[in-house]
Amino acid sequence: MNIRHAFTLALALIAAPAQAALYTYGQTPNQLIPDNNASGYASTINVSGFSEEITDEILDVNVRLTVSGGWNGDLYVFLVHNNSTTSILLNRVGRRFVNPDGFGDAGFDIWLNDAAASDIHEFGTGGSPLTGVWQPDGRRQDPNDVSNGGQRNAMLNVFNGQNPNGSWTLFVADVSGGHESTLVSWELGIQTVPEPVTVALGVFGGVLGLAGMVRWLRRPRPWE
Repeated sequence: MNIRHAFTLALALIAAPAQAALYTYGQTPNQLIPDNNASGYASTINVSGFSEEITDEILDVNVRLTVSGGWNGDLYVFLVHNNSTTSILLNRVGRRFVNPDGFGDAGFDIWLNDAAASDIHEFGTGGSPLTGVWQPDGRRQDPNDVSNGGQRNAMLNVFNGQNPNGSWTLFVADVSGGHESTLVSWELGIQTVPEPVTVALGVFGGVLGLAGMVRWLRRPRPWE
């Protein structure tokens, strides 16, 4: 490879889009959620190992939620990072003026992702357990007053730009009596800002060093 080709390769590598890194973490509580009890149940994942550099900022968060049994419209579920930032994942799905009890399906095995096509609050009847990829509820409202028309200002993008380190706590409550659900498992997916293309930079540095050596070898010699 000549110097010109090496320069071209290095520049192409630097210009190529870097791939964002995806990290996943999971818990399997298999915990019965207290029925008709706003105190609910909390499960925490502790994340560490990320630096404070901009390349470790959160680009996207998604959550897998597996719940068995119960009445889906009873559940209020949110995710909180470092006891400060909160996303509302489920807020009594299906609840509205004409259906104050919400949807009566039993259980979920779903991914919640802001980029999904449909709002989980509006899923209708989709089988028990419900499956697929859905937008989180995002409605920061009292579970006893929430409806499908509520403002959705607590989506998963509330975590974007933060550092992933610290506690991630899933809180699950059954806020209406008569049915019992079990939190089987949950999974946290964190995508971070792409890393710099360090390999390309190394190649580029090597090319510069090689070019300097070639110039040194080709320099005029007084004895020639």
